[in-house]
Amino acid sequence: EDSKFANAWWDGNKKIIYFNDSMVGSSVDVFAHEFTHAVTQNLIGYTEIPETGELISLLESFSDIFAAYIDQADPWRICVEDCVNSFPVDLIRNLKDPESQGYPLFYKDRLEPGEGKCVEEEADYNCGHVNSTIHTHAVYLFTSKVGIDKSSQVVFNALKSGMITQDAD
Repeated sequence: EDSKFANAWWDGNKKIIYFNDSMVGSSVDVFAHEFTHAVTQNLIGYTEIPETGELISLLESFSDIFAAYIDQADPWRICVEDCVNSFPVDLIRNLKDPESQGYPLFYKDRLEPGEGKCVEEEADYNCGHVNSTIHTHAVYLFTSKVGIDKSSQVVFNALKSGMITQDAD
């Protein structure tokens, strides 16, 4: 397959998750994130990667949010390996404190291609992973008030309601 990817990815056309050899089985976060892409693709009904950066960011955020719901050991940090028992921790995104890694916290701070962390492949992807932290942090705050059970029901119902469509912007 395409060797430019250094991690894992969901291929929506082939309906398969690919893992870089070094990542196979190493992270519940990565697996849950990629598996959620399959779920959101089927719930929302998109066939191609959306072109709008805002929809891409929203889809990426749902994948991180469900990874957080699944990984109860350290739910709000998305890691390449086990966030709790690995040293050093290879942190992908900190959903509790995105600013600590240079990710935006508020919509007004969202990045455009070529700005901050939104370079190279990420810029080609309309900053989807980078700007996803705006939504994931909001869900983190919501979850800290209502708990994971209620939060996960609200978030999943938002996905399956049909209110988020492939042409959302």
